[in-house]
Formats: sequence, C-alpha cells, structure tokens
Amino acid sequence: AHDVRTAYHLDAILLGRFLRGVACGRGVERVVDHIVEVERDPGGAVAALVLRTGRRLEADLYVDCTGFRSLLLGETLEEPFLSDSGHLLCDSAVAIPSRHVRRDAGLPPFTTSTALRSGWSWDIPLHHRRGCGYVYSQAFASPDEAEAELRAFLGEAAEGAEARHLRFRVGRHRRTWVKNVVALGLSAAFLEPLESTSIFLVEYGLANLVTFFPHRPVDESRTNAYNRVMNDVYDELRDFILMHYALANRGDTPFWKSAASPAT
Repeated sequence: AHDVRTAYHLDAILLGRFLRGVACGRGVERVVDHIVEVERDPGGAVAALVLRTGRRLEADLYVDCTGFRSLLLGETLEEPFLSDSGHLLCDSAVAIPSRHVRRDAGLPPFTTSTALRSGWSWDIPLHHRRGCGYVYSQAFASPDEAEAELRAFLGEAAEGAEARHLRFRVGRHRRTWVKNVVALGLSAAFLEPLESTSIFLVEYGLANLVTFFPHRPVDESRTNAYNRVMNDVYDELRDFILMHYALANRGDTPFWKSAASPAT
C-alpha cells in the first residue's frame, strides 16, 4: 500500500476540462443542453430526459450530478433528505478571491483554516491568487456581517475583490442510489469543507459504483449494499468534522458556545 502524506491544490476548472477531454477521447458523447422534463416509467424509475432542444435521452442508469437541486434523486424520485443542521451549524459561505500581498515570501504549501466569530475561514494559496472564504452560520451572522468580517480579516489582499455568497444545506439523502438513479456530489450529500471531503465523496461514490455496477436490470441487493457503504462513510466524516468543533476549546462567541455542544 502507498503511504500518502500529501495533498495537492488543483485548479478545479482546469481539472474538469482535462477530465472532459479524457472522457470524450474515450467515446463519451457530451451534450450541452437543459433538462425540461424527466419522464418516469410505470415502476417509478426514470425513463428518459427531455431536453430544451427537444431531444429525448434514454438510458439504463442515470447519474445525478445536478448539485443541491438533486433533480433526479430529490425532485423526481422524492428521496427524503436527512438534514444534519442540528449537528453542524454552518449553512452559508462567502468567498473572496484575494491576491498575494508578498509573493516574494513564497507560497505556503498548505491550506490555512482559521476560526472566526461565527465559523471559520479558508485560505488556499494558488500560483495566481489566493482562494479565500468564510464558512459561517446565518443564525449568528448576516451575509453582510460575514463579508465585512472576512474583509477585515484579509485586509489589503481583498481590496477591490468581488464577494460571492452561497447558502447550502448540510446532510444526505436517505439513499443515494434509488431505482436506476445514482446521485453523486452535492446531489447526494454535503458536508462543510472543513476537511475538504467533497471530492473524496465523489471519488468514493464512483469507485463503489464500479464495484456494485448492476447487471441489467438493476439488482436491488447491489443498490442496498452501495447505499449502506455510502451512508456509513458519510456518517463517519460528519462525526469527524463534529469532533473539530467539540475539541476546539473556544467559547468566546455565541456561535462557538453552540457549536461545541450542538443538538443531538
């Protein structure tokens, strides 16, 4: 086994383009369009996707990568979403791309996470800029207050940079493989990025999809095994992130007092 002790900062957009090139080079057909209707068969499974251009796409297995909307798993199949907001309080983020103030000092080869009043900030050094943001709870700070706090924290590095505000839900669907739909990424589950687990969950989901890939028709025993494995790893990662708050030894703000002992 390889003893991996390093991680890498990658440009997500460039990585996506690279993977797209690899996939298309191996015969994957890329269709750029909008889904306007999801058809279902008499058994409730997805039968086809109807696109804005009028094209109708049929498949045996659908991978839902529609983000928080979860168009196939959540909206169409109505699989319940199990919220973890009672455990993990952060539900929002503000991101401000910042510049390197002292480029001559070199780039730190790591991400820095810093506790702020109502959550925590990230600082990811890239060659051309710094990826910076603030994950926080709107129960303890408004978006304007969070942005002001982050700008004050970043100082001149964020001057003139535009802020992007995000709202998210923390939790997972009860099952992420239902009938002939497998949800990956935000369509399946989301944990705040304190330990950068989102990409791992996508890769882990893909690896297990290969392991439990169905024969035709979809085998319920395989879907049950997949869901059990994916639910277990999500729950373990959630508890791992909760441990950060429980052991933070902070109680100087209302957020940190609540985060150290969230609802059970």
